[in-house]
Amino acid sequence: MTRSRWLWILYVLVVLAAGVQLVCFYPQLPERLASRFDGQGEAMEWCSKATFVRTNVVVFLFFALLFPVLWMILPWIPTSLIHVPHKEFWLAPARCGYALLLIRGFLLCFGCLTLMCLAIFMQVTMRANLTARPNLGYGPWIIVGIYLASTLGALTWFFRKPGRWF
Repeated sequence: MTRSRWLWILYVLVVLAAGVQLVCFYPQLPERLASRFDGQGEAMEWCSKATFVRTNVVVFLFFALLFPVLWMILPWIPTSLIHVPHKEFWLAPARCGYALLLIRGFLLCFGCLTLMCLAIFMQVTMRANLTARPNLGYGPWIIVGIYLASTLGALTWFFRKPGRWF
């Protein structure tokens, strides 16, 4: 099985896990939830349960659909709209198909990382709202750091050994 197939499986599993997470947490959530937090993790703004869930679902679904749509339409986007370093080399007719395959693979990897980050943020926020005084602490900063490091690591690994994706 190719790595891109594994990434598709991971992508679908992350989407399903986020859905299960929401279904499991929904009955436990209070009617009034903290929806915005400051840099120290203290609750700043509040909203209703319905607004909180609706906003999270819309944002998650937007990103869950964005990456597959980009993955599907990339071969039909004119090369003049694709910006990569050394564009003349990578998008030359002899290499264009391979370059688009590489970009599509990275889009899928980046999509998986983004959805995992969003799902983790949803988890942390919902768990914080189950307490009497919602506080995220410094967890979100750690999550963002791991997300950025993972994205940089994937980008480095991806372009260092591009042939390993297929």
